[in-house]
Amino acid sequence: MTARIIDGKAIAEQIRSELKVKVSDLKTKTGKSPGLAVILVGDRKDSLSYVTSKKKASEEVGMTFFLFKFPSDAKESEVIDKIEECNKNEDIHGLLVQLPLPSHMDEQRVTRRVSYEKDVDGFDIQNTGGLAKKGGNPLSVPCTPKACIELLDRSGVKISGKHAVVFGSK
Repeated sequence: MTARIIDGKAIAEQIRSELKVKVSDLKTKTGKSPGLAVILVGDRKDSLSYVTSKKKASEEVGMTFFLFKFPSDAKESEVIDKIEECNKNEDIHGLLVQLPLPSHMDEQRVTRRVSYEKDVDGFDIQNTGGLAKKGGNPLSVPCTPKACIELLDRSGVKISGKHAVVFGSK
């Protein structure tokens, strides 16, 4: 098998162009743009950089982006209250809590409060269960593996029957 370089930037640009059209069509039909909300607790540079790129990508395709920032010493209850508010907000269609959270917060307790219908990370038990079951139908799947599969599909790489090796630091 010969190694091949996949042009991720070109594929990402193609996907953004397609999404821009879909968002525009949706806005024409419904009068609404999809809304993504991000909850950011603290001032970690890596988290802020990631959230900034999500904001840029969302706005580039015509989505509405909501950012709710909390100081690193915010109370867990304040963050949960904002999650509940976002769950009820009809202008927010997707919600994620940027991880990691500060050490005084229970990541499980906080992320479990995101309604499964708005869980863009795919963390909710209904989404992970739907992903794990043969024939399951999760509303959301984790974005990194989804993006990897999309890159391979759009590059014409057939993965059925292949073996995969995943490298990591842990």
